[in-house]
Amino acid sequence: MTSTSVGLKQSDHKILEITLLRHKEDRTTENFKAALEALIKVRENLANSVYATQSKFFSPIDNPSEIYIFGFWPSIAAHQDFLANEELSSRILAPQEGLLDFVWGHHVELPGLDDQTGFLEHLPLDAPLVGLLMYNNSRDYESWGKSYAEYTNGLKLATKGYPLLKGTFCEPNDGESTPDDFVLSGWNADDEAASSEGTPWEKTLIILKDLEK
Repeated sequence: MTSTSVGLKQSDHKILEITLLRHKEDRTTENFKAALEALIKVRENLANSVYATQSKFFSPIDNPSEIYIFGFWPSIAAHQDFLANEELSSRILAPQEGLLDFVWGHHVELPGLDDQTGFLEHLPLDAPLVGLLMYNNSRDYESWGKSYAEYTNGLKLATKGYPLLKGTFCEPNDGESTPDDFVLSGWNADDEAASSEGTPWEKTLIILKDLEK
């Protein structure tokens, strides 16, 4: 659980951190258990010494070597301060060292939440499957056009009432090669998630499963 913070748009809003990690070695039952136990320990360390991020851990159903982490921070500054404290962050993150590689991290504003409101009820992370669609707005939205609008507008019906989160990453966009927007949705079954088949984003939608279930 780590991230880069260079060039972040500053905000006092509550923040969702989305981080992608990758197993250092071929995933086996042994190193899967070790990595998951390490992440759970890091979550515990954060709650005891920094902030209760309520982090949840997912893997793509078609790529189990990757782990997506969704965690909650009170602000971008709070996360930056944690990462800038090398002694503290090294101690907190120590359990995952040697097991997982950092790939990327993004932050998303969650306006409207206060200190008494947990973020999980606003996200579809309790669904059996979670769909993560990341896209570059200037590149993809125009080409996806009406099909994309119909897809996102219909998601609330298709996903059986799970919360739907659409947002923009706080990180600066470095061109059309990187995503800047995303849609997070919940699904009850794999065949429902496959409803993206035949769409322009069929190969872009990532279907995730909770590693603790």
